[in-house]
Amino acid sequence: MGLDDARIFDPHAISETLRCSVCHEVFVDPVYCSGRPCQHVFCSACLEEWLEHQTGCPNCRKPIRRQDLRRHEVIRSFLDELNIKCTAAGCGWHGSQDAFPGHIEICQVRSLELSRDEALEHIKQRDVEITKMRDSAELQVEEVAEKNGIIEAQQAKIELNILEISALREALREAAEEAEDDYDESHHRTARLRSELWAARDAKYDAEKQLADLQAEVAKQLASDILPTGPAPSVGLLFPGQGSQYVNMLEGVKDLPAVKEMLETAKRRRIDAEAFKNTNTVDI
Repeated sequence: MGLDDARIFDPHAISETLRCSVCHEVFVDPVYCSGRPCQHVFCSACLEEWLEHQTGCPNCRKPIRRQDLRRHEVIRSFLDELNIKCTAAGCGWHGSQDAFPGHIEICQVRSLELSRDEALEHIKQRDVEITKMRDSAELQVEEVAEKNGIIEAQQAKIELNILEISALREALREAAEEAEDDYDESHHRTARLRSELWAARDAKYDAEKQLADLQAEVAKQLASDILPTGPAPSVGLLFPGQGSQYVNMLEGVKDLPAVKEMLETAKRRRIDAEAFKNTNTVDI
């Protein structure tokens, strides 16, 4: 951490007493440990680093403390007169070390080097930024590809859902047509059954009426077989003085159980037939 020989105008002319025993270069900011018998001199930075790991003097190993370190002003003054040179390529300046800061301010070659160094540093920074931008772009490309994959998967799912919905719609349409056909068929069947029921009701009415008429006819025939035949006005002529007897006989025939039952049955059937015919609604 001392002064590099490349900066010294004649490094071979430098005494070894001006070199640090730690870095073996010319002292920079020389210090020593006051109050100790050795008083060895080192570069300030070299000794600070040494004490990070050791507690003794680098030369004699005697214990030293940081609070005992002091600047070596004599050696500092001598080093200020040390003849050094400008390290800028192409610059031939050389002079005392304390004059070097003034030269740096006016050295054109060094200014160009600084500009070049700044440009190189700027280029490095740009390279770092470009690398970051490239990495970010690649990451974005990967993210976009991943999102495109998700979108494609969603589109495939949507297309599948559309196909399923189309299939369901077709199935519903077919089911609706089938239900409509079933309804029409059921409606026609119901209408046919209603017509058949009405026809059966009419047939029953006709049959009931015919049966009642037949029973009445049979009752009349039975009465005619029992009673004398002939018109009613001629009863007095056929049976002089016996009209009331004929009437009583006719009433007696009507009271016969068989004739009476047949007449009552015929009457009931006529009433039932009329009531059935007058029915306005039919339960299916």
